[in-house]
Amino acid sequence: TTYEIGEELVIDGLVVTATNADSSTQAVTGYELSGFDSSTAGTKTVTVTYQTKTATFDVTVLAAPVLQSIELNTENVKKEFANGETFAYEGLVVTAKYDRGSDKNVPLNECQITGAEDMSSAGEKTIIVSYQNKTDNYKITVGEPAPVLQSISITHEVNKKSYYIGDEFDKDGLEI
Repeated sequence: TTYEIGEELVIDGLVVTATNADSSTQAVTGYELSGFDSSTAGTKTVTVTYQTKTATFDVTVLAAPVLQSIELNTENVKKEFANGETFAYEGLVVTAKYDRGSDKNVPLNECQITGAEDMSSAGEKTIIVSYQNKTDNYKITVGEPAPVLQSISITHEVNKKSYYIGDEFDKDGLEI
């Protein structure tokens, strides 16, 4: 049986059997367990004591899994932004990859996300996601800024320039 560091000993399913002098056996309760310490990794010998008799069994406490890398799933993340638009990463999934294959999704509030500090400059930006000194990244694109109107000019005036009171304005011929 294996345990992680810090886990409690689980005795569900443990059956302690006493053998009497006449070789008969019976399952017993009221036994005591000692020797289990999950604060460090290694093989631990658990001693079962019932009345004055003891028996032992070994369990293994595994070292904490070691984070190898993180992996980003950006399938549902917005990657195209208008110039000046607020960066958003809703839908981002960060998966921590551990040495024993025990992957887990990481809450985004436990990650540091950088790379979108200037959303007013157009072009491709690299978004860097960090978790426990491991990083991965993805790209976003910020569009060009909208052109700023400097002035207007009339290139051709309207055809009709004289009106009577109550006439509607006729814009035929007007080019700006």
